Amino acid sequence: MPNYSVYASFRSDKTSRKTGKAPIHLRVKILREETRFPTGLSTTIAEWDFSKQLPKRNPLRTVITNSITKLEEHILTEHQLSDGEISMQTVRDFFKGKRKTKPEHECFYDHYLQHVEKVKKLGVSVATIQSYEGTYKILQEFRPKVKIDDINLKFVENFDIYLREVRGNADGGRENRHKNIRSVISALQKHDIPIRNPYGRGGFSAPKSKIREVYLEVHEVEKLHNSLKAFKPFSTKRRALQMFLLACSTGLRISDIQSLRWAEVDLEKGRITKEQQKTKLPISAILPPIAVQSIKEFYEEKQGEDSLVFKFYNQNTLREHLQEIIKLVGIDKKIGYHTGRHTFATLKLQKGTDLATISKLLGHKDIGSTMVYLKMNDNKLLDIHEEAGKSFLSVPKLKKKKKHQKRSK
Repeated sequence: MPNYSVYASFRSDKTSRKTGKAPIHLRVKILREETRFPTGLSTTIAEWDFSKQLPKRNPLRTVITNSITKLEEHILTEHQLSDGEISMQTVRDFFKGKRKTKPEHECFYDHYLQHVEKVKKLGVSVATIQSYEGTYKILQEFRPKVKIDDINLKFVENFDIYLREVRGNADGGRENRHKNIRSVISALQKHDIPIRNPYGRGGFSAPKSKIREVYLEVHEVEKLHNSLKAFKPFSTKRRALQMFLLACSTGLRISDIQSLRWAEVDLEKGRITKEQQKTKLPISAILPPIAVQSIKEFYEEKQGEDSLVFKFYNQNTLREHLQEIIKLVGIDKKIGYHTGRHTFATLKLQKGTDLATISKLLGHKDIGSTMVYLKMNDNKLLDIHEEAGKSFLSVPKLKKKKKHQKRSK
């Protein structure tokens, strides 16, 4: 066995003043020679595990671990091919790209995780990162080892069958998984790594999520508000319900509620002002008194203006609790957190609020998105407005002016 060691090194001496991050190098020692090689990745001191010499969290931890494993495999292979001789030059050649393995034979998952790290640096939403990580786990369940050369039409077709028949995913869930894979493939192509695009012209058509017209009526929202007292303060179930009710009363996405910080909340004016996680556009949401009261519950957990209003929970955990609560209060509807946003828009429409105003309240870029989002036909709109006594489809008849009678002389 060759006398060598490879481990990750956190270069705190090169910490960036602007980002607070320091580069991660691979420290290699062969016999008495020792040097470092940059990985192109970085992290903060708070996210570095000095005892294990690795990042604390995935996917960065997995990427670095895989890099160490690949380098060790290369050293062992070269050791056998060179009749027991190994030098630092072999390692330098490895980092310069002089590898015997063709790019298309490399592990697809390594490139997938590297792409996730790059996407993180762009400041995308927590929900987007969770989606990428969720797809990664499912891909490994489907096929633990995948080379870049394995990605083809048959692969994505079989993966879609696995999503549909084994995991029971609906169109919307499958659409997101394919979207993640397609994004990684696009990134590889931009870096001139040979890979077939099974989603290209004439290839696999990913399923499209169906827009569901599910929303809660006013009495159902009130029933949920009344059920709050059944749950202990600060319990996970109570938080899950409070976050859903906040979506119903403000129209905010769950990603914006999860990322909501105290600095973005003005309880005196009853307003939330923040940048949307999905679109990066500013939004100003009006807080009704009942929502203000709900948020005030979390004052004692407040740890500064930059701290989160709601303790962070994974969206899957929140969704599970919400489903339990819906069944418990006797609402027979299949809903998720996006139903809260749909409920907000629909109830505003029932009260006679015009689409332009609803579009602005939802933070949509244009009114077209709002019209697709509501997806209601003319008859449905007519029923809603007739119930509210404000039908805009019927044109009131103008009263004829009475002719003045001529006065008799």
